[in-house]
Formats: sequence, C-alpha cells, structure tokens
Amino acid sequence: PEFYTVDQSTSAVISIRLKANSDKYLLLKQNILAKYPRTSIRQDLVDAHLYLIKKSCLDIAIRSSYSSFPKQCLPEMIQRMATGQSLEDLISTSANVTMVMRQKATNLDNHADLTRLSKPYDCDNKQIRGGCYYFIDETQIFRVKHVLSYLEANRQASSLILSYTNEDITFKDRLEQIQITPACIVGDGHVIGKKTTVKRTIIGKNCRIKNECKIVNCVLLDNVYVKEGVTRENSVLCSHSTIGSKCRIQNSIVCFNQQVEADRKLNGETISAKSDESDIFVVFNDE
Repeated sequence: PEFYTVDQSTSAVISIRLKANSDKYLLLKQNILAKYPRTSIRQDLVDAHLYLIKKSCLDIAIRSSYSSFPKQCLPEMIQRMATGQSLEDLISTSANVTMVMRQKATNLDNHADLTRLSKPYDCDNKQIRGGCYYFIDETQIFRVKHVLSYLEANRQASSLILSYTNEDITFKDRLEQIQITPACIVGDGHVIGKKTTVKRTIIGKNCRIKNECKIVNCVLLDNVYVKEGVTRENSVLCSHSTIGSKCRIQNSIVCFNQQVEADRKLNGETISAKSDESDIFVVFNDE
C-alpha cells in the first residue's frame, strides 16, 4: 500500500510514500499543508493496473487455479514463455466443471463477452469502476522502461508516420551555421541559433534553441526554451521547460514547466516540481 498526496484541482500527484516506510506515522511537509490548507485523507482508493495481454493467454489465466493474476499467474506465464514451456499446463483440472461455461464467454473469436469476466469492485466512491478492458485488433505498441527506450520509441514511431500519412516530417533544410542531421524531426515554429548541432533528436512545436548548443539523442516536447551553450544527451524535456545557459544534461528528464538554472550539471536525474525543505507534520495512522 502507498500514500498519495494529490492536488484535487489538477489531479496532479504531489508526493508518494510507501506505507511500509511510514510505520505508525505518516509524515507530511509543512509546505504541502501551507499550499493546500484544505486537506482530506481517504483510504478507499484502488490500486489499478493495466495489462497488455493476448486473448489466448487471458483464456488460460481464467481457467487456472491461481487466485491472483499479477502476483501468481502472470509471473508463471512469463517464466514458461521464457523457457519454452506450454501455457496449457496452467489450466486447472479442478476447473473442468466451469471450463465449458467459461469457454463460451472467452472464445478466441468472441470478444463481446469479455464483460462477463469483469470483476465488480464495491466501493463508496461511485466514480470507481473495475474490470475494464479494451480489445485492439491491430496496432503498434512500444515497450518503454527508461529514457533511452523512450527516445528509441519516438524515433520508430516517427518513421511510421510517413507510411500512414505520406507526410515527410524530417528536417531537410540546411540553414547556414546550423548542423542538423537528416534523422532529426523538427516541429513548426522552431527557432534554432547559430553554431548549434542537433543529432538524432525530436523537437516539438514552437521550441527555441539558442546559439552554440549541442543536442544529441533527445526529445523536446512543445514550447521548450534552451539557452546558449547547453549540452544535452539522452534526455527528455517536457513542454514549457527552460534550460539555463551552459548547462550539461545527460540521461535526465525535465518535467512540465520546470526551469533548470544556468551552469547546472545533471546526470541521471529527474527535475520535477520543487519541494523546499521545511518542517514536517505528523499524521497518525489508526490502523
């Protein structure tokens, strides 16, 4: 279990604390309570998960003897697929009585009856629902686990745009004193300064990059401002972020509407909303 602090007006998560680390008390910083004086504490939230799974694997999971899909059945499926073992062995022999009925609801060619498999969740909050699903016939899916895989997914996705829309979004113009490789994608309304080098990078709309910058293998979302002399590699800049002059950034993420001061060096960091040091209040956990 985890404790989430959420801004109700924007639904933004402000902080996350593991219950195991909180012991008897839940610590809250003074600056959070000062910024959000009207605070409510709830314990009826649902730990939700999203799984991308083949329909055939779902049929086997339903007819197995495991009581937990994420903790028992899914790890066993992954282990069997990695070692080349058959997933059919997971089907419980004690499930033969209900197997025929469930096969009707989970036939590989019948996706309309998946709603019968949804497990209702009783909760005081009427907005919470359980057992949702979405069936996708054919689509392109990228597995993203870290910054480098996110960058690679963006490059692969951009290469697919031409096949779907016949629109060439690569940067072909060769402006004087600007070095941009053909593999780059640059959105409309960009301003790129002199003696700037951009390689294997995706740049969103209305981005400004000043003089003498070096940007390699990065993603810049819309309305990003990069000042003079910045060096960036293997990093992501979210929308409306600003990078101060002469910063050196590697393997990092700068979140939405954040500003990095001049001359900073970042490596493997995430810059999010500032959390100033302050006194800590204690909230008792009555459980």
